Amino acid sequence: MIEPYYIGLAGLVLLLFAWIPETLKTIREKKSPIELKFSIVYAVGSAALMTYAYLLGDLIFAILNLLTTLLALMNAYYAVKKTKHTTITRLTKTKKKTKKRK
Repeated sequence: MIEPYYIGLAGLVLLLFAWIPETLKTIREKKSPIELKFSIVYAVGSAALMTYAYLLGDLIFAILNLLTTLLALMNAYYAVKKTKHTTITRLTKTKKKTKKRK
């Protein structure tokens, strides 16, 4: 019979293999396909689960949730960066249109 430790380790690896390509794509494109609100809620939830797992002494789930927290925060960072860039671009275009009308 397979030990629960190895099942947990396999789950950790599979979840990270799902998150890492998306995060690398986000870094390359410098924009997040994931909504900012979702990333923040996910990061806070993961951080809470990481703390819970640490307090229980469950190293696999503590590591998994630490890494998913970091990946969610990376996506949140690029979502914020995209929002700021979009806002600045809109403001610049508005100012140019206003100047042309005068």
